[in-house]
Amino acid sequence: MKQPHILIVKSQAAVASELAARVKGLGYEVIGIAADGKEALSLTDGLAPDLVLMDIDLNDPPGGAPPGKAMQGLDNVPVVYLSDHPPVATLDRLNITGPFGYICNPFDERDVQMQIAFALFKHRSEEKLRQADEALEQFTYAASHDLQAPLRSVIGFLQLLQTRCDDRLDEEGRHFIQRCVSAGYRMQAMIEGLLTLSRVNTHASRFALTDLNRILQNVLKALPPILLERNPDMICAVLPNLSVDGGQIHSLFQHLITNALTYNNSRVPRVEIGCQEQADAFGFYVKDNGIGIRSQFHQRIFTVFQRLHTDREYSGIGLGLALCKRIVERHGGSLWVESPPEKGSTFHFSLPKQTRTQDI
Repeated sequence: MKQPHILIVKSQAAVASELAARVKGLGYEVIGIAADGKEALSLTDGLAPDLVLMDIDLNDPPGGAPPGKAMQGLDNVPVVYLSDHPPVATLDRLNITGPFGYICNPFDERDVQMQIAFALFKHRSEEKLRQADEALEQFTYAASHDLQAPLRSVIGFLQLLQTRCDDRLDEEGRHFIQRCVSAGYRMQAMIEGLLTLSRVNTHASRFALTDLNRILQNVLKALPPILLERNPDMICAVLPNLSVDGGQIHSLFQHLITNALTYNNSRVPRVEIGCQEQADAFGFYVKDNGIGIRSQFHQRIFTVFQRLHTDREYSGIGLGLALCKRIVERHGGSLWVESPPEKGSTFHFSLPKQTRTQDI
């Protein structure tokens, strides 16, 4: 069985050598000792490590600047930081890089063994989960493609039948065909929605520092004219800049605001988008003066294909809020609703101030 390959990155040569001896004594293979990230990358050419033990100072810039990847070429390799009992502020900054553990100097052999074993186990588990997600997405894509092809044929032939035999159909016959065509289009939308939902994690964009005000303004500009016919009162607070997937956050605001205007019978619809800073996150809300949601349905509305209204009342397939929930969870936050009787609804969601770089 192949022994895990360990790379040690530490500027103090004597300490690094002592640690390497301990790691070898535990049965691991040390493939190199480097003083910084650049040297480490040169040592790993053609032989990627299974784990990096890195000096915490190499990834923590002075002056409180945001920490960055010291070794950009090894983004998918788990990192355990080596430190001399750093202050809490330093740990808070470095936690956004997604470390798999910390080992404090002086390096206790049992602690080193436990941290390495846990980091390797956690990384293998995450890799298996990622591969399972990819397999599920591939299956969903294949299934949707295979389902949509015959569905398009059914819709096409029904429309052809309606066109060619219209003079031989009575009103009831035309109604039956139209019902079938409408059902076909609805099934197409459901299949496409499932595909979109399955790709939230596997086909998403990398996180980047984003002005959420710009995203919100783009959402408002793109609202369908039918939702603006009653001249809704839109109130928008100043939003922060956060590291997010801009496309997904656009979809999040789009679904929540569209719902706030759609499920609203007020003479003048009112939608308020706000934000409150918390200790380690920002809390956002989209508040409306619409029809509201009964308390017994507050959890159900986030389930795939769960709807509270018929197509005659409100169109839709019951996938929007499930997608919103998946997007927020991918960003490390949570989504929920508050809706006092006959006082509209307020959808709350949180987004962390700092995001793990492994998700970026």
